[in-house]
Amino acid sequence: MKKSMSIVDIYAWVKASGSLIEKCYINNIYHPYENVILLKLYCKHLSYNPMLLMEAGKRIHLTKYSIPKEHKISPLCSALRKLLRRSIIEKLEILDWERIVKITVTLSKQKYFIYVELLPRGVIVLADENNKILHTTRTLELKDRVIRRGREYKLPPTLGINVLEASPEEVKNAVSKYKKIIQGLVRGLGLPGEVAEEICFRAGIDKNISPKQLPMGFFSKIINTVKDVIQESEKNIGYVVLEEEKAVTVLPFEPKHLLVKGFTLKTFDNFNEALDFFFSEKLREEKAIEAIRLKEKELRKIEHALEEAKKLREEYRSKAMELRQAGELILKNRELLDRVIECFRSREIRRKGEEAVKICSEKVKQTGIRILSFNRKNGTIILQINGKEVSVDFRKNAYENASSKFEKARELERKISRINEKIKELHRKIEELKYETKLLEAEEKAKIRRKEWYEKYHWVVEENYLIIGGRNADQNESIVKKYMESNDIFMHAEIHGAPVVVIKAKGTVSDKALREAAIIAAAYSKAWKEGLGAIDVYWVWGRQVSKKPPSGEYLPKGAFMIYGKRNYIRNIPLTLALGLEKVNSWLRIIVGSEEHVKNKSIAYVTLAPGHISPHSLAKIIKEELIKKVPEKLKPLIKSISVEELALRIPGPSVIGKIVINI
Repeated sequence: MKKSMSIVDIYAWVKASGSLIEKCYINNIYHPYENVILLKLYCKHLSYNPMLLMEAGKRIHLTKYSIPKEHKISPLCSALRKLLRRSIIEKLEILDWERIVKITVTLSKQKYFIYVELLPRGVIVLADENNKILHTTRTLELKDRVIRRGREYKLPPTLGINVLEASPEEVKNAVSKYKKIIQGLVRGLGLPGEVAEEICFRAGIDKNISPKQLPMGFFSKIINTVKDVIQESEKNIGYVVLEEEKAVTVLPFEPKHLLVKGFTLKTFDNFNEALDFFFSEKLREEKAIEAIRLKEKELRKIEHALEEAKKLREEYRSKAMELRQAGELILKNRELLDRVIECFRSREIRRKGEEAVKICSEKVKQTGIRILSFNRKNGTIILQINGKEVSVDFRKNAYENASSKFEKARELERKISRINEKIKELHRKIEELKYETKLLEAEEKAKIRRKEWYEKYHWVVEENYLIIGGRNADQNESIVKKYMESNDIFMHAEIHGAPVVVIKAKGTVSDKALREAAIIAAAYSKAWKEGLGAIDVYWVWGRQVSKKPPSGEYLPKGAFMIYGKRNYIRNIPLTLALGLEKVNSWLRIIVGSEEHVKNKSIAYVTLAPGHISPHSLAKIIKEELIKKVPEKLKPLIKSISVEELALRIPGPSVIGKIVINI
């Protein structure tokens, strides 16, 4: 599977999307993962605000996927925000036909350079106008350069040659050092492997042939074929290559050499979308694998503890059996052993040391009992009875020695019983962890999901009509300026402090769409916070709305002039349904009337004005849904952000009911 963007990918993306984000403002910066930097952009010339994703050593593209933001702002993120917020992107360019993108940004009169290295061991560097490194995703000390704060930023050594500017002779010299033409194209010219394969296929050259066997004309053909592939890459079409439904690579040209091998293609309207799909899906897989690895590490610890417990159990079982056998042997030979013990109890005999063993052995001669040794200090006699070795304490009689052996065996058996309980618990934990791992995989994947542009607003899709509402004055302003056309519907609650709601109607609208829009306009108005039961809502056509105030008057941000007749929808009840809609392998939050939401959701709640804050209520909703949904859906519910839920709750509320639709 492809791990990073190639030089051809980077060239194609910069060519198609670079100019798109030039003159955009950097609104915010995020640092969700170690090597990933996200730039939230504001672009006056675009109808949406893109998010630029930069991952050192891997990729650069605009993303529509929702990537979990960091819980704690990193020092790097904090530093970048301080320097780059409100700066303007002036230029994006590739440096020296290398996998490095240079982004020039300005803030007032200050100029900065962001270097995004997409080669192995690449970094993201912020440098000042003198190329002094201010910040970097990581410090590097290499043979040819040092990446560290305060040092001058230097490019890595160039590998290969720029085939687009090379002559046939230069290409021949570069590739002839290698045994096979495919190796020469990759190592000598620095072409990506998949591009080199395509060049050979299109040029009709056996990729395993020696470059020295090729006539000069073939090197001209190679250059022309490379140019053809590059030209095709400029068309801004994206191709994700699939092998048995699994994405294996992404390309800006149609890979004919893979199609003949049975691979299939998923085609995208533009190359950025293809990159976003491929690498974001790859990131979902990686984060799931990363989470699984942590669980597996925990699992290995428990499995090791289980093995140790089993070994100890076997050791105790064996010892307990030995002790019981010894006790039974002592009882069977009690009279003879008492004679031996009595002999060693004599102080006079004990003083004789080794001689004592001989003296006492005479007392049990020809009985099958042998005295092997005597330890005066601890009072232990080692005997051999019928070929089996037994230790006895001369301070106790035979019966007491047997009882001691049985008691020690019972103590070990009690320990075995406790170990058995521990083993059961470890088995339970292992099964629990295996189950949790499966759930975690789904949960981690669901955290990274594709977001549509309108999801930053209050939104509803009813009968194919898109309805969007502003969350604040800025959004009210942008909805009217960027998205509302003359044939769209403008809607507002009859109260000061309400969202602008627009139905993308294009001249016609259904009663159901009007009703849904009215519910959004009412619910997210000040009426909810004031605890009202219902409110009137009016609507007009987009052409009746103007930002121009009457002469001598001023309109504040988010306010508009309405001309002509207003159409009223009376007594819209202040209730809202909030549901979870399953889209592919993730969930997204939807709102609207209960009738609208219940048909699209796996679970939903109904809300009314109340006393519980949105954040507290969001926590309650999430906890309750986790309890109530089937096990297979729990990871999806867990992946939902409490903050995102809270954003969709109009204000202090209470829950009417919770419904599970599965």
